[in-house]
Amino acid sequence: MGDEPMMPLPEEEQGVGGRAASVVLRTGEEGQSPDALLDPAHQSLADALRVTLRFVQLGMVALGVLFLFSGATTVREGESGLRLMFGEIVGDDLEPGFHFSAPYPIGDLIKIETGTRRINEDEAYWPFLTEREKGRKIEELSGGADLDPRNDGALITADGNLVHTQWRIIYRRQPELARQFAENIHPDHEENIVRGAARHGIVRAVSEVTIDELLKETGGGVGSVASRARVIAQDMLDDIRSGIVLEDLVLSQKMPPLFARERFNAVQSAESNAQKAIETARQAASRTLSEAAGGVYEDLRREILNYEEAVAVHAAAQEQGDPAQIEEARRQMDAVLARIDALMESDRAGGEVARLMFEARAYREEEPNRRLADARRFEAMLAQYEANPSVTVQTAWADAWSTFAGRDMVEIIFQPIGAGEIEMLINRDPAIRKRQEEAMKAREVEEAEARRRARQEKAEFKTTTDLIESEG
Repeated sequence: MGDEPMMPLPEEEQGVGGRAASVVLRTGEEGQSPDALLDPAHQSLADALRVTLRFVQLGMVALGVLFLFSGATTVREGESGLRLMFGEIVGDDLEPGFHFSAPYPIGDLIKIETGTRRINEDEAYWPFLTEREKGRKIEELSGGADLDPRNDGALITADGNLVHTQWRIIYRRQPELARQFAENIHPDHEENIVRGAARHGIVRAVSEVTIDELLKETGGGVGSVASRARVIAQDMLDDIRSGIVLEDLVLSQKMPPLFARERFNAVQSAESNAQKAIETARQAASRTLSEAAGGVYEDLRREILNYEEAVAVHAAAQEQGDPAQIEEARRQMDAVLARIDALMESDRAGGEVARLMFEARAYREEEPNRRLADARRFEAMLAQYEANPSVTVQTAWADAWSTFAGRDMVEIIFQPIGAGEIEMLINRDPAIRKRQEEAMKAREVEEAEARRRARQEKAEFKTTTDLIESEG
């Protein structure tokens, strides 16, 4: 190889490679190792390429790992997750927290918000209002006798009347039905679907009631128009498997047509006043009955009606002349009277009944003693009269005169001895008469109060004694 001439390289091997080849040939001619004689710059380039290749390989591995974990995500509170694999749902109702899914486009994890949402339905069934009129109260609105179907909204009731209403729709996506929502509802059309279902329910529910029933409603409880509309709308949403739940459908405003509003308000005001008057009368009746009989007035009133019925049956039996019916009616009357007596004697009795029963019991207990004392006093006076009639009569006369003269209504006039004629005015002095009447009434009140306290103390003493005897 030492004497052979150097052969030129082909054109495609020229450049750096061709120069390297010529260098190798020349160094070969000198008998040195090709690796040892490489240009240091080329050696550095080779090392750099090897390092770069390592970084590229590590980057590809990292990208692969990141791709594998790119499907991992966190489901927050108020959300429900759906796991997809090749476009098919393989996991639904994922609870809040960290979840893993295959990377896109192989798989995906969809998050659906389940919080409460609200839609205001203020114009569909309301008369057209300008921007200035929208800020006014209902009482300040005015309108003509006609409605423009192009602008004014209204509902037709069961009796053929028109009514204006405003509604508030409150709904949410049911977490347990998130799969149905994802499969059947596009988020861009969700609000229109809910609004359409609510309108369907509103129109049907209002058409089933009269305008008076609608205007008189005071709440949205079971059986109300709003409750009925919500049920109808929810059935429609369930039929299309929307996964949406209507939490509430609120009737926020309602009124008759503007031109007839004053007449409706007058009728409602009259009915409201009538109801207030009836309620006031009922309260007064209840208060009067309670003051009359306390806690037994309902039972006592019922038994009094039963007694009147029994009396009517007894009178009819007497007209027919049937002894058996007469006896049966009398037994019924006695039974009712026994129940009335038991109610009036019970501890629940109060008011006037309790007072009268207390006075009757006190009178029943005091009257025999009073009559016995009168009899004994008469017997003593009889014995005195038989022993000395004159003294007894004089003493009785003096006592009677003293009692008579001590009365407030008695006026005593003393005439001097030897006086001639005396003139007496038949019409007494009004001032004197007034003072006498006031003094007499005050004394009667004091005496009545003293008697009442005495009876009450006696009754309390008797009750305490009975308790002690029963405990003993």
